Order: sequence, then structure tokens, then C-alpha cells
Amino acid sequence: MAMVNYLNMYRNGDSDQMTPDPDRPDQVKNNAGGYVFKLDDWGVLDRFLILGSESNTYYCSAKELTIKNAQNILKLLDMDGKRVVDRVVEISQAGRAPKNDPAIFVLALAASHKDNSVRSYALKNVASVARTGTHLFQFINYCNKLRGWGRALRRTISEWYTEKDLRSLVYQVMKYKSRCGWTHRDVLRKAHPQPKNYAQNFIFKTIANGFAPDIDESNSILELISAEHEIKRYYIAMNMRKLFGNDVDKIAQAIVQYDLPREVIPTNLLNEPKIWEALLEVDMPYTAMLRNLGKMSSVGVFENTSACTKVVNKLTNKEAIKGSRIHPINILIARLTYSSGQGYRGSNHWQVNERIENALEEAFYESFNYLEPSNKRHLVALDVSSSMLGSTVRGLDFVSAADISAAMAMTMLKKEKEEHIKIMAFSDHLIEAPINRNMSLQEVFNKIIHISFGATDCALPMIYATENKIPVDVFTIWTDNETWYGSIKPHKALQIYREKMGINAKLISCGITATDFTIADPMDPGMLDIVGFDSAVPQLIDEFSMRSI
Repeated sequence: MAMVNYLNMYRNGDSDQMTPDPDRPDQVKNNAGGYVFKLDDWGVLDRFLILGSESNTYYCSAKELTIKNAQNILKLLDMDGKRVVDRVVEISQAGRAPKNDPAIFVLALAASHKDNSVRSYALKNVASVARTGTHLFQFINYCNKLRGWGRALRRTISEWYTEKDLRSLVYQVMKYKSRCGWTHRDVLRKAHPQPKNYAQNFIFKTIANGFAPDIDESNSILELISAEHEIKRYYIAMNMRKLFGNDVDKIAQAIVQYDLPREVIPTNLLNEPKIWEALLEVDMPYTAMLRNLGKMSSVGVFENTSACTKVVNKLTNKEAIKGSRIHPINILIARLTYSSGQGYRGSNHWQVNERIENALEEAFYESFNYLEPSNKRHLVALDVSSSMLGSTVRGLDFVSAADISAAMAMTMLKKEKEEHIKIMAFSDHLIEAPINRNMSLQEVFNKIIHISFGATDCALPMIYATENKIPVDVFTIWTDNETWYGSIKPHKALQIYREKMGINAKLISCGITATDFTIADPMDPGMLDIVGFDSAVPQLIDEFSMRSI
């Protein structure tokens, strides 16, 4: 009853979420009919770069978002192309996006712009964004459709190859063979790079022609001798079938001797446990190990206790987790996928190994252990409305936004001091979330999923804290941003909380899905809109939480 009275005190006829504020013409109606704030064009660009437009929300189609974002990008390129490119580079290099595709697409648009200075600046930054062979092929594919090949593009692509040291060059052409209909052979024949030394010349001509060039320079032999290992490494990788046929033992030996990646192994041999054991021997990258756990299980690698132990030790190794800069969601998704016993498309099935499953859960928690507590008072509110179950995380169609928000709540519980953190769940009403820091991830999921789902009222966390006089420095709301239900808009509820409590509290809106709306008032420096779930989010929350406003 107290809450009802409180709401009546501040009801003025224009405060409910389905009615626009007459003094805020910048509000717009979202897809659920509630009035929220429209992100400015630069905010929309950030959302595209981070989340892209592939995932559906409960209300919006991916196609609609793609059209909107393409139009917005072109407008911003006309306005300030250099700023667009700088934002692309910043987000891409920081690893804030689950995929690099949107950044590559925007960079290609900039490299195809009518303004020569914008084109030049974009091409200057290609290597900063297109860091792998796959990225390069994607960029070339976009450019080929948008602008075609010209002198400046040829020079940029040539430098992508020639500026690399020999080991890096060999690794890129060996690991990333083709994508989007392009191969290194296709690209080299278009770009015509001028090699800086004979070793580069040897690699380029071998790629382009399918055979090694004649040694016709006086110092060529010495150069090749100095590069012997990398040359052999490349030659063996490209001619594995010719050299070894299907001899598993010889191929396994070559993998260990020359540190060969999984991508060069003939597909049929990836069904051989001994091949995977060799790949583990050369210290398979952490992310590659995560991607291939199901495959290794399906071919019986973990039936070998030694191999299983090696993988478990690597998965739970603190330095390996820290050094890999692994995105926590990647570990979470790897665990969910592995525990399902089948691949995303159902084409591969395996018997779940309990040791691997437990190691993944341990790794998930470990990945958040490198952040210091903020020492601020937090109220974390999880949107448990029905749309959260229907919304998915970009590129992760089998994981709901509700699951991700629950997992993030657990990381906050483990990171912050117990007296400084309160976890709530809300839809059209609000309750204390029935979870604690000692629960397993599965227990948390089970608790959250059984909470009653309803409409969305993102103002409830601030209303609750005001009504119960709870001191809060930072409100963090995990939502799909489709708020519409309730009598007070979220930004006004925050203003009321500040006035009643005398605390200059902040609001962080963590929108998990790709819409172009935010509940945060863009005019309020104490409100922050974060899009997506990545390794940068806890740091962003900490930095904003501790920043004075």
C-alpha cells in the first residue's frame, strides 16, 4: 500500500510510461508502445558496431535494424568520416564486440566514401581492424562490391602482407585459407605486392603459382637458409596430403615439430584422436580449445585420461584464462553448448564428459576474478519480463537475454562485498532475486526461470529503493530496453530517488539486444547506456560507478 501512495504523490498525468513527457520532445515510442529516449546517431553507430543487426529482439526484426543502421552509417560518414573510422578502430581493438564483422563492414563503407580524405583514412586503418586473414577477405569482399579495386586499395592490401614478419605471414596464409569466395591466391594476383625479401617472394610466388620459384639471386640461398623453418612450416602445411597421405603418425609428428594449426589438417583426419592429442601438445590456443571440445569428445579424445587431464588443466589455468583475454560469454556459451551434447546445428553429437563440464564452469567464474570491487553500493535489477525469454544475444540464438543477465548477476555477487550488492528481479512487480553467491550457475538459471514473468517496468528498482530508503550509489538494470508498463518513467524515478535520498545515484542500462532505444536519459551525465555483454562491461561499470558526476 505504501508504494501505491508513493506513486500517487508523483503521478501528474504525463508520467506513466505510455504517455510522452510534454517537456521532453526527444522521447519516442518504442516497439512495445512505451516512451523512451532515442539514441543519437553516434549511439546507434556504437550499437551496430558492438551488436550488429543479426539478432532479433522480441519485437524487432534483424532486417529492419540493418536498413536503419546502413542509413545511419552513411549519414555519419558524410558528417564526420574520420570520427566514424576512429570509433570503428577503438571498439574493434578493445574487443568489445563479439564479432568483428560490423566493424569491417563500416570500415569498407568508409573506404568507399566519396570524400578522398575519408577513403584514405579508412584504408590507413585497415590493418588495425582486419587483423586476420579472414578479416581481410571480408573487407575485400565488401570493397569489391562497394568500390572495386583501385591503386590505393591495392597498395593497402599489399602492405597487409608485406609489413608482417615472416612467422606472422606464414601463420596467416596457413591458418586462414579462404573466406567469402576469396583465397590468398586470388588476393595476391589482384594486389601484386612487392616482396621486401626473398623469403616473402618465395611465399608469394608459391601461393600465386602453386610451386616454389627458382633461386636466381646471389644472396637468396642465405636468406632461405635463415628462414628455413618457416619455409618448411608453410610447405608442409600446404602439401600435407602429398607428403604424408593418411599416415596419422607422420602427420601427428609434423604437427608437433612445426607447430601446425588445426586448420591445415585434412578434414578426414580430424576424426583421429591421435591428431587432436598432437594439437594439444603444441599448446592449442584457449579459444580454439573451447570451440573444439565437442569434436574432441565425439571422436573419443577424452577417453584418454592423460589428454582429458591436459585439457582440464588448460581450461582452468588462471594464467591461460587471463592471457587469452577470453570473453566470459564465450566460456559460458561453450559450457552450455558442451553440456547439450550436440553442436549448434545438431550435426555433431557427443557424450558429455563430467570433468570437462566442471572445468568449464570453474573457468567461467575464474574469468571474472581479475576485477577489484568498486566499493560502491549496487542494486542490480534483472528484467524477467516475457520479452527477455524471447530476446537472444547477438549470434547466440540458443541463449536468452534472461540467461545472460542471470550469469552477470552472479559475477557481481562474487565480485562485490556482500553488504554492497543487492540483486532484484522485476517485470510488472519487483522481488528480491532468490540467488546467492554460493549457488552454482545451473541453480541460478533454475531460480530465475521460475520467477513469474509479466510486463516490463524498468522504473521499479528506483521506486523500490526510494520507498524502502535503501542507500544505492549505482542502479544497474539488465534489460532488452522494451519498457512500457508502469506509472513513472525510469529516468524520472531516478530523479525522485536522488531528491528523496540525497544521493547522487547513477543508472546503468545494460541493453543486451540490438534495438536503438535506451531508458537512460542522454542529457543526464549520471546515466550510462551499455550495449551487449563482453569482457569490457564489468570494467565500464566500475569506471562509471566510481566517476564523479
